[in-house]
Amino acid sequence: MALTLYCSLTSPYARRVRLATRLLGMSGEIHEEVVDPFSSPTELLASNPLSKIPVLRDEDGFVLPDSHLILSYLLEQQGRAMPAARGDWAEARGLAIVEGLIDASTSIVMENRRPESIRYPAHIDRQTEAITRCLQALAKPPAPDDFDTAAPVPLSLATALAYMDFRLPWPQWRGQQPQLAEWLDALTGHVAMRDTRPPDNA
Repeated sequence: MALTLYCSLTSPYARRVRLATRLLGMSGEIHEEVVDPFSSPTELLASNPLSKIPVLRDEDGFVLPDSHLILSYLLEQQGRAMPAARGDWAEARGLAIVEGLIDASTSIVMENRRPESIRYPAHIDRQTEAITRCLQALAKPPAPDDFDTAAPVPLSLATALAYMDFRLPWPQWRGQQPQLAEWLDALTGHVAMRDTRPPDNA
């Protein structure tokens, strides 16, 4: 079954799916179609009326328009399941916090792209505070080998932290959480992280 992943090379939501395909050994089965969701391309709108990425689609029109859904699907293809489906509520809580960290980071990035005259500083401050609290809740790094297994929390956390390095060099998260910074740095040379790294000029 041919699968197409509509994605962006800079989106953290797309990156965690792209990481999963590589860590699960499924990247050869999935064609990555790079699109700009902000231009509302026809091929993306046909799969997701929200014009958001990532979107996974097969040749028969089966569509999953959300990174969490796509991760669930990919794991199921390997006989595995997301934390909530396994009844692991502690891990499910951790995943929800990591996903909130991604949401808060992208929200700041999008707000900062608005003309300065109509930016909402209180919103940026609130999301920055949320990032700090999320990092405090996640301060203990995952086990070293968990990333290689495509466990949802570690691969999503690596995506979130790398995205903050990429788009939000402030609020100096590395100084706040040196253990997480050390954990991410140890993954820098991992082939999956290298292969999904955003372009330097993006």
